[in-house]
Amino acid sequence: MVHYFPMTKPIIAFDMDGTLLDENSRIRPRDKEILLNCRDAIFVVASGRQRFSIRQTFIENELFVDEPLPFPLAMANGGVLYRGGEELIEATGFDLDMQEKLLQIADGLEGIPYAVHGVDCVMTPKRTQLNESMEVYYRITVARKAFTDEARKRPLIKFLFFSERLADLQMAERAFSGLPVATCYSSRVLFEINPLGVNKGEALRRLQKRLGMEDALLFTAGDGGNDVPMLKEANVSFAPATASQAAKDAADEIIDVDKTGLLAPMLEKALGH
Repeated sequence: MVHYFPMTKPIIAFDMDGTLLDENSRIRPRDKEILLNCRDAIFVVASGRQRFSIRQTFIENELFVDEPLPFPLAMANGGVLYRGGEELIEATGFDLDMQEKLLQIADGLEGIPYAVHGVDCVMTPKRTQLNESMEVYYRITVARKAFTDEARKRPLIKFLFFSERLADLQMAERAFSGLPVATCYSSRVLFEINPLGVNKGEALRRLQKRLGMEDALLFTAGDGGNDVPMLKEANVSFAPATASQAAKDAADEIIDVDKTGLLAPMLEKALGH
């Protein structure tokens, strides 16, 4: 079923980690109230994570426990799009020849754990202690699958490298430099690779088109390097005061989310347009 929304409603798209969520992965009380009760805007979750991980986070925050998430979703940095109700729209994976090349390079990076994303699962080819820490934080165990030879032959959506040592991530970045792929640092411990042209900004425009909302005003918020494309794409963009410098440089406004929450300032701007 196609979901259509009034053209007059603005779109408010936001990242999760470091943006909607506080340092303890909690949604602030004012933001919870707005997500439950506001009908004046269309909310969109735009995250580097996958649907199952986002859904688990909302459940842990006692939101939408017994129902699908009502918001459209742009997951895996825009590699997978959903309508409200968690209805899959489309997924953009790697060309299989490029994918195999990326896997060979990743396998050769000794000591740097990585995960690969399918449409709605995460597979971890390397088993290390750091990978286990990453799995806990990103709820990967909720939908982790074995990375079999058969899985290797199916289009993947994203590569995710995890390390608490910046030098490791920089080594990974150098290893993939020059290849026709999209790369970014989504946080100080995460380096990510998507198919060329896939990013949150491009994904939000595709999502607007698929929902029949091309003319809606777009307001976005994010804190990491993977959020920069959607910050630049927005009519007005926001970054938390704790965001990376790249995100703050790309944003139009900086929000002290611990004082105001995330969504109230965005709604005030969106509804005042």
